[in-house]
Amino acid sequence: MKKLNLTDFRNQIETKDVKGNKTYLFINTDICRYAQSYQNTVNTIKNMKDSFTCFYYPMYEEDFLNNQEEAEPMTEQQARNELTCPNCGEEKQKGLVVCWNCFKYTENNYKNSGLSFEEWISQQKGE
Repeated sequence: MKKLNLTDFRNQIETKDVKGNKTYLFINTDICRYAQSYQNTVNTIKNMKDSFTCFYYPMYEEDFLNNQEEAEPMTEQQARNELTCPNCGEEKQKGLVVCWNCFKYTENNYKNSGLSFEEWISQQKGE
């Protein structure tokens, strides 16, 4: 599951008109649904989305982190299919387990650890 950045979060907000001169804003993420209605009389859609994002994005980030902690540990195959390093979050090539820096150049690098990927990533995450 890839975390949405602030711009992607805002761009995925959907709107729906509801009774009483209100607009309903919502977003469905992989982990949660966030929603709120706004009065049309005092807000533009842009302002509603800005306000929604300011309020709900920090909640999304916290929910995302909590969900990651509860998730099953990543397997080597899952890591190879990702475009970001599971250790540091930097970009990496698909097919590689971790980025080049984490593979070879960090203090506790994967190459010299002698551990399986699952053991190494658990150790890196402090589990």
